[in-house]
Amino acid sequence: MKNIELCIISGFFGSGKTTLLQNILTECSGVKVGVLVNEFGKVSIDGTLLKTKGMDMVELTNGSIFCACMKGNFIQTLIDFSKKDIDILFVENSGLADPSAMPSMLAQLDGKFQRKYQYNGSTCVIDCSAFMVIVETLVAAENQTATASRIILNKTDLISLDELRMVYEKVRSINTTAEIFETSYGKISAKILMQPAPAPIIERECSNTVERRPGSLVITAHGTFEAEKLKQMAAKAGPVCYRIKGFAPTESGWVQVEYSGVTAEVYPAEKDPEVDRLTIVFITKKLFALKTIKALWEEIIGKPACFDLPAPVKPED
Repeated sequence: MKNIELCIISGFFGSGKTTLLQNILTECSGVKVGVLVNEFGKVSIDGTLLKTKGMDMVELTNGSIFCACMKGNFIQTLIDFSKKDIDILFVENSGLADPSAMPSMLAQLDGKFQRKYQYNGSTCVIDCSAFMVIVETLVAAENQTATASRIILNKTDLISLDELRMVYEKVRSINTTAEIFETSYGKISAKILMQPAPAPIIERECSNTVERRPGSLVITAHGTFEAEKLKQMAAKAGPVCYRIKGFAPTESGWVQVEYSGVTAEVYPAEKDPEVDRLTIVFITKKLFALKTIKALWEEIIGKPACFDLPAPVKPED
């Protein structure tokens, strides 16, 4: 029985993982593909962007699929996928997930899978315009880089050649063996991810323990909103957040709201059939930042809204 190729796509929030995966899926005609989207937070935004015909998709929310707090859920999902008629399984993990334990996990669970997995290694996508700041402030970002089999330096169009050289040198100092590719807009050949590539053999403590988990807040609201005010709020909330992402209706149509560690952006987006109201996810650096975000909403937006705090995640028994 043919093995299922397992391809992990990691990278910090806003690095371009979803765009890269969308590009790759267009090359997979004639190949049966499964997609597993791992999200931190109660609401999945990237999952709605990846809905594609012919794809099996399971969304795991609350993030950190390779850590003790979510390991059981992820294991069961892998077991379920091993029963499906697919050739390749792509896992797009959250910006806070740490894939370092993947090889040992697959080895320990080998007998539970109906079909075995061929691990093709982890591909880490890096936002070149934000990496130098993020890697100094978040352990998970460094771990993702250090344990990657291949590294995609994305958004090279946003920085100068000197800045790109600095990013390259920093990445190479963290990971001395991974293949490194440079691109913009997530344009990379699917064949690169489908080639087996050994992961660096290093021992690193998992960065996504319960104690280190950031906060997560989901704001939903009915009505229409001003794009400029949404951008203003995202910019002001940015310093206390790792990531802001969501959709909102305006008088001129739907927009996508984003912040990924550097700048806030609001741009036109197609309406997703599963989103019928403003829905914005905030991944905060500290739990106390949730009060700050609520205050900013009331100050800048000033409309009724639902502020949803997900229940704490308990480790699997």
